[in-house]
Amino acid sequence: MSAEERADAAALDDHELVRNCQRGDRAAFDELMLRHQARIFNAACRLLGDIDEAEEVAQDTFVRAYRGIGGFRFQSSFFTWLYRILLNLAANRRKARARQRRIRVDSLDRMAEGDDGWAPREPADRTCDPEQELERRELAQQIEQCLAELSHDHAAVVVMRDVQGMSYEEIAGVLECSVGTVKSRLHRARAELRKLMSRYGEW
Repeated sequence: MSAEERADAAALDDHELVRNCQRGDRAAFDELMLRHQARIFNAACRLLGDIDEAEEVAQDTFVRAYRGIGGFRFQSSFFTWLYRILLNLAANRRKARARQRRIRVDSLDRMAEGDDGWAPREPADRTCDPEQELERRELAQQIEQCLAELSHDHAAVVVMRDVQGMSYEEIAGVLECSVGTVKSRLHRARAELRKLMSRYGEW
């Protein structure tokens, strides 16, 4: 994509880019990827707990989106539609892999505090000493391991709300359910995650 094409694409909203893409404009889809690839990859990491698998699933998400963009009906945001593709692919990947596979964790950003006042404990200072850094990394791995033990539906709603900070309305759009259903599912998911985390100490 040339600098001029990039500037033109950047000035458009997602739906305008989708329309251009449906008319064969590849630069429009490149711009959509640039806008959303970080959040999609981040979500894939949290859902799968494995960097390599997350890269594959995130890439496949955009491949599926590009192939299916002609069927986009503008009834939701592009990101909501894209996230549905990701969730389906991640669910298939979680089902396919062995339950006891060792989960590799390279990094975990601090999970945003939940609406019920609960959030995984983590040292606030990222410039901490080696002992504190070890504690942070151990906690990150514990959270990733427990997320991997949740059902896909529960892991997905925790990631969307507590990691990515999506609104209840956005989550409801992705899951195609009511806001009330999102809230009740999130409450159960947090309770289950808290129970899993209790094996590492008081939560």
